[in-house]
Amino acid sequence: MTTIDEYAAGFAEEPGYLDHAAFGPVQTAVLEEQRVLGTIQAHMRFGAMETLDEQDARVRAVAARMVGRREDQVVSQSATTPGLLHTAFGITGGVLVAADEYPSMPLALASAASATGGRVRPVVIESGAGWVTPSLVASRLADAQDEVTAVAVSLVDWRTGYRTDLAGLREVIGDRLLIVDAIQGFGVVDAPYELADVVATGARSGCTPGGAPASRRSATARSSGSVPRSPARTARRGGPSRCRPCDRAPPASR
Repeated sequence: MTTIDEYAAGFAEEPGYLDHAAFGPVQTAVLEEQRVLGTIQAHMRFGAMETLDEQDARVRAVAARMVGRREDQVVSQSATTPGLLHTAFGITGGVLVAADEYPSMPLALASAASATGGRVRPVVIESGAGWVTPSLVASRLADAQDEVTAVAVSLVDWRTGYRTDLAGLREVIGDRLLIVDAIQGFGVVDAPYELADVVATGARSGCTPGGAPASRRSATARSSGSVPRSPARTARRGGPSRCRPCDRAPPASR
């Protein structure tokens, strides 16, 4: 695979398909890779486990380059939502979050708050307040009655396409944790992921299988020790595509 035309020819979605934000079409090379790995898993001959284990390392290596983290700071989850839920349970204190965020984030924080007896406390920006801008966050932090230890945002607003200013948010929140749900923009938006403490994302939307980490697993990159590792990292061995664009993922911009 050497040209963009050859790459595009590997997709078979219907003409007019535009719902890439929900699910990116899967390239035929990826489907073949999944078939081969599935066959290996089905027979489980001697040495098969080592072949499957290699796929986890490949996903971690590519994801680490894309978000500007070390490979040991990347863990895999079954999807982005469980990654956010796992992150929420690792927090202590107030977490500033907008009510109009994609439901995965508010629900994860609400679940963690209920299960921990209030150790995790969502500090909610009311519905209709507008996009989560640095100025809005700064004003809510100043007005917050609870101690806010983290701010949770989406990289791209799921309804309007508004791109969150991560650099501006980092300036106004100081050393608080910055948690980013990047599923709507990962692989499409050139964002300063290194400014975030947690980036929860996956490869099923803009980061279409065949061009970057290709599987239905989601990568959670973390720089804070407050988020424990998940046993789900080894739960699914589907693995990424072997096509060259996956292995040649560019380093994160600085």
